[in-house]
Amino acid sequence: MGSALYAQLTPSNWECDGLMPVGAIEAGCQDVAQQLISSAAGQSLNVLLGGGRQLFNAKVPSYEWDPVDELLCRARAGRNLLRDWQNQKLKLRPSRRFELVQQAQELSSINGSSLDYLLGVLANGDLSGNARAPTLQLMLHKAMQVLQRPGVGHLLLVEHYVQPQLAVSQQLQLLNATLSELLGHKDQLTLVLLTNGNYLSASRDMSEETQPVSTLEEAFQGPELELQRRLQQMPSESLLFAQGPKSVLFYGVHDETYLAQTLSHALGIDVFGRQL
Repeated sequence: MGSALYAQLTPSNWECDGLMPVGAIEAGCQDVAQQLISSAAGQSLNVLLGGGRQLFNAKVPSYEWDPVDELLCRARAGRNLLRDWQNQKLKLRPSRRFELVQQAQELSSINGSSLDYLLGVLANGDLSGNARAPTLQLMLHKAMQVLQRPGVGHLLLVEHYVQPQLAVSQQLQLLNATLSELLGHKDQLTLVLLTNGNYLSASRDMSEETQPVSTLEEAFQGPELELQRRLQQMPSESLLFAQGPKSVLFYGVHDETYLAQTLSHALGIDVFGRQL
């Protein structure tokens, strides 16, 4: 999902160069990981936290608690995009400060408010495959340290997976508490988009949904088995919770293009990224 913010259109399996045809590479095509490091949009992102180390580097450490994910793309020999990112940021010194972290303890120890750029690549595959991955609370806290500066606006996109094999009610309560604590500022627009992630199934008509809810806690109260069933049967269009300035713009039942247009308006930019 996050790659849509910076990457140009590529085939869905071009996460890294390992799955790209040689002819496409020789023609100058760039995979999603490469665009994150080398494109103007990717270089302008102040905070990047997540997994995918094996997409960026050919040589990665493999541990029992953080194995290489054989189901994901792996970088071709010679690739080291994390080094390339560091070299790019070195050219911005001393006016810009940056930090690259690859372990939860490294992320915990930094002072994000002293940084202009933070890159955290915290698992070989996705974060769910690393038993020692940092918590959502820690990653949000460090991201907000970097982004919250007087007079400077920001857009923070967070993708979080609710694991069905664990207690859904506890995960949703923790998510709601985390958002309330870290993102509940009165002068900040906060949107929570909740979906079951089943984008291949047929869409269900939501026009008959009439029961109003205003928080995650209200939407998912009840016995654990009932919550799991409700998550599985959710339509892919999902539920959107909004609070803060201009949150009244996000109401009713709409298609996905409405969200993109309205978010652009709330940010004060047009669909081409120009300031209004």
